[in-house]
Amino acid sequence: MKKRSEIRVLTWIGILVGFFVIAAGLIQYFESAHSESSIRTYSQALWYSLVTISTVGYGDYYPVSSGGQFIGSLVIVFSLGFAGFIIGKIQSSVSENIRRKYLGMKGCAFTGHYIVFGWNNNSRIVVHELLKADKRIAVLASTESQLTEIDNVFHKKREFVFKTFGPFESEEIYERLNMDTAASIILVCDDDTSTLITALNLRKRYPKAQIIAHIANPALKETIATAGVTYVVSSNEIVGRMIASAAFEPDVSRVLEDLLSGTEGEDEYDIQQYKLTPASKLLGKTVLEAEAELHECHAGRLLAVVGIQPDGTRQIDKNPRTDKILVEGEYLVLIVNGKEAKELKGHIMRTAQGVGE
Repeated sequence: MKKRSEIRVLTWIGILVGFFVIAAGLIQYFESAHSESSIRTYSQALWYSLVTISTVGYGDYYPVSSGGQFIGSLVIVFSLGFAGFIIGKIQSSVSENIRRKYLGMKGCAFTGHYIVFGWNNNSRIVVHELLKADKRIAVLASTESQLTEIDNVFHKKREFVFKTFGPFESEEIYERLNMDTAASIILVCDDDTSTLITALNLRKRYPKAQIIAHIANPALKETIATAGVTYVVSSNEIVGRMIASAAFEPDVSRVLEDLLSGTEGEDEYDIQQYKLTPASKLLGKTVLEAEAELHECHAGRLLAVVGIQPDGTRQIDKNPRTDKILVEGEYLVLIVNGKEAKELKGHIMRTAQGVGE
């Protein structure tokens, strides 16, 4: 479509250029025979045509013969048409550029971002939580109409949310989402079949990508995992456990619900994880020493230490020994509130929250 439009524009430009070249020759032919004419050469006739098409009209050259004036009149009419044509094309080009940007056709410029496949109630919550953690997100919707809803829901965070739509298995869409530089890919498809097919396509194209998948049926957990998904979440399973917990230990259920949501205020608590890097003040210390420093600096409470095995699997130690030495590359899982998180990021861990940091 774009190529056909470019050919049409070039054709019209060729016709207009040809017309003015021929018109200049005819004007010079009629005017050269008139003694009072100021147009004596072809270059003067061409100059007259150019200033006429540009609507400048210096008046230094003008036709006086009947034939020259007739051709000049045609040049004026074509000049108005040409100006309208150019203005129309500029407006069309600007409108098309704005539309392509709105639809995400120009591509995502984010790096280290989180890509969410699908737009529904679950993905809305996912994007909301990621935004609370100051992450950049690219959302792939199924239909163009969903982009308007995304724009309305997150209008205050538009600079952090890229949106586009298209088939989940398209290579062109993958490039548009800048998939190669993404921190994680999150599948929140409308059904488990779509999740499985999308996971297989993504794993084949991006073998090292971290893929998180939401499923409705917990019985499909192993099937989805064998498709190359890093972590499978079943909302029905989690909700069932929360409801059961609320029935006989309601306070536990309330605490879990509160901790599972991100922090928006300084007094709200959240569970976060941070990678131990060479810049971390806790690196090389024992768990006991790390807990003491966290307590002294009011920077959260340690819940678990996560180690990465040679095969890439993650080993979670939920109750680490106090004499365990913290080493580079491990992750600390902590309970923190908004104020503590700032201290943790800036002075203790000296890194941002999350896996890919």
